[in-house]
Amino acid sequence: MSGWRKLEEPEYTHIWDYVYDGLGFHPSTAFSHWPGFREPTPSVTFKLPPQWSEDEIDELYAGFWDAIRRITAPGEEVYALDWQHDCFAYTPSDVAVPTKSHPWTHGVFPDGDYAITLAVDLSWGTLGHPWEGTICVFGEPLLGALETNLPHILRQVIRQRR
Repeated sequence: MSGWRKLEEPEYTHIWDYVYDGLGFHPSTAFSHWPGFREPTPSVTFKLPPQWSEDEIDELYAGFWDAIRRITAPGEEVYALDWQHDCFAYTPSDVAVPTKSHPWTHGVFPDGDYAITLAVDLSWGTLGHPWEGTICVFGEPLLGALETNLPHILRQVIRQRR
């Protein structure tokens, strides 16, 4: 995949150490243990609907794609983490706009596993929780960029930290 690179050691361990320690990540299917991480300030957590269409997922990808491309410089990388799977860094300026048929395969939509997108400097990102059915968006740059083109599927705010 052009513009994508698989994370290898020690970078892989370094970024997951941040997720576990810095974000208080504690994966669990138990409702009593949700949200499964310490939501950063500022952040907004959106509840995903129980069912969605491919068009809604395409709009979600496009909205995040647009926002991330606007807040990253040409050549700047972003982490795309998929819990217990291969994880990647990618350069938004060098990869195609994702759709369901040409997926952005990691990092935003919690399709069966935790999905995490992080700025390399860890100043913004997303934390997708598959069992709670939520996406937490954090950091002023990403929150501000999404406000102008918020995907329809993110219409229900369930938590907010300002």
